Amino acid sequence: MFGDDAERIDLAAVVDVERLLDLQHGHPEVMDSLVMMYLEATTTLMEKLIVSVDREDLSGVVREAYRLRDLSESIGATAVAAVAGQLEWQPRRAELVFDLREAMAATHHALLTLSDE
Repeated sequence: MFGDDAERIDLAAVVDVERLLDLQHGHPEVMDSLVMMYLEATTTLMEKLIVSVDREDLSGVVREAYRLRDLSESIGATAVAAVAGQLEWQPRRAELVFDLREAMAATHHALLTLSDE
């Protein structure tokens, strides 16, 4: 269903596939819409997070990290949710922004792969 074993492991590392499939409520066409909304929303939230980091606005970092975590948890994007949660509680750890970017890139790739199937 999701390609070879290596690809399946990558998907499982960043996305709770069962959670995402549950959100479809038996309508596979919903996947594309969910994925596109998530990609757009998280891209915007990440941009706001970076602005907050650049301004050294800790409350802004916490707010945007919370929004990223919450949205990611709701769709089953576990890797982004985990790193955003860390940043939410440790907003001074700027290196987490790089980890978050990596998690988002892997998650976006995984979601696009799922959406294409």
